[in-house]
Amino acid sequence: RICRAVAVEAEDIVQAFRSPDVAVQPTTEFGNFWSSGAHLTFRAQGPATFQATLPTYPSDAGNYNVDWWYTAGPDYGRCELWFNGEKACEWDGFNEGGTARKKVEKVTPITVKPTGNVLELRIVGKNSASTGFNAGLDCYRVLPR
Repeated sequence: RICRAVAVEAEDIVQAFRSPDVAVQPTTEFGNFWSSGAHLTFRAQGPATFQATLPTYPSDAGNYNVDWWYTAGPDYGRCELWFNGEKACEWDGFNEGGTARKKVEKVTPITVKPTGNVLELRIVGKNSASTGFNAGLDCYRVLPR
């Protein structure tokens, strides 16, 4: 069981997505507000689902609160994060003023199983003002409940 807050860079799980449309992208051109100078970018032409089986240990099993930071921009879509088939949070990734790092406001706690934990990022649509369906994750912090 995770006994203290643990921060994870989203870029660390890029391989788990096994998709050519998911990649690590430097964020220095957008400003120095991302936790490691990069984020995990998801490129989509329309609504899409990206799935990853996360590396976890049986001892990690339990209930947790999670804080998520995402990337927003003029060509980003509306997103949902699902964990083991349960919706954890959602956000509108559109940001008129350029590319920015933001924190998800309302998050449902997650339950980590001993093995086979699946994270899904679903791009479910886009703000009418957005020019695209992209998504980005910067990092997340797991907190014991």
